[in-house]
Amino acid sequence: MAQTRPRISSLTQYPIKSCGGMELERAEIDESGLRGDRLLFLIDESGDALGQEDLPRMALIKPSIIGADLVVAAPGRDPLELVVVDRGESRQTKHWEDEARAIDQGDAAARWFSEFLETPCRLMASTEVHERPVPEKYRHIFPASQSRFTAVAPILLTSEASLADLNGRIAKPIRMNRFRQNLVVEGSAPFHEEWWARLRIGDLELEKVASSERCGVVQLNQETAERSIEPIRTLAKYRKQPGGVEGGIVFGVYFRPLGPGILNLGDEVSVLETQDRFVPNDRTAVVAEEDMPAPPSDL
Repeated sequence: MAQTRPRISSLTQYPIKSCGGMELERAEIDESGLRGDRLLFLIDESGDALGQEDLPRMALIKPSIIGADLVVAAPGRDPLELVVVDRGESRQTKHWEDEARAIDQGDAAARWFSEFLETPCRLMASTEVHERPVPEKYRHIFPASQSRFTAVAPILLTSEASLADLNGRIAKPIRMNRFRQNLVVEGSAPFHEEWWARLRIGDLELEKVASSERCGVVQLNQETAERSIEPIRTLAKYRKQPGGVEGGIVFGVYFRPLGPGILNLGDEVSVLETQDRFVPNDRTAVVAEEDMPAPPSDL
């Protein structure tokens, strides 16, 4: 019997960085990843980008983009509807050490988000794809300039098999949206995606950049904004890799597109290349042979 290929089972973009995701059936891909992904973001009064690490209630904000129109829902609030503008007042914004100019989306939006999050903030749009330096800690991994405020690379891929493996080890299963993925694949073996170096999906090719090292955001229930000890506690027991740059607890893989293209639900995923050895995120690290994860025998 011919081996079945993995397929895309879920496509998600995040119109507003650190807020809820928008499920898609089809996604256009450019150098910034899924077109419209992390198009908008919230900043505080100093211009620093906000995230769920400090404001867990951001998880409860559910944005959708239809054409140029943004509709945002949240518990106990009337929906916010506005047109995303690409001209107008701009200001310098910052996400960690990265800075870029962005367009303010107006006082009505600022008031809506400030009231729901109970902290002064403004909604900004990064409407033009602009190049920015890769964060210094990741420059050895991905030397090319990036666009918008992606963490490491534009597309985060996870697999249903890996989540099933994790959920088999914890008392209360969690949903995939804890990991804020863009692509989910079905039909692969648990954690095989860690060893995929280059993929083809339709006419689009993707190249692995790095394993995704997880922070405390994965402990937040994306439906309730409640925090728990899982899945970090369990991931740390069996998914901590040597040579990490952010703690080394990994789940999911960052990829970058090698050109524009289209992704659709159900598309087959062809693995063009696999790694023949473990490559730590800290590529300068010296990893002892006995600490190197071995590739699966059935890749």
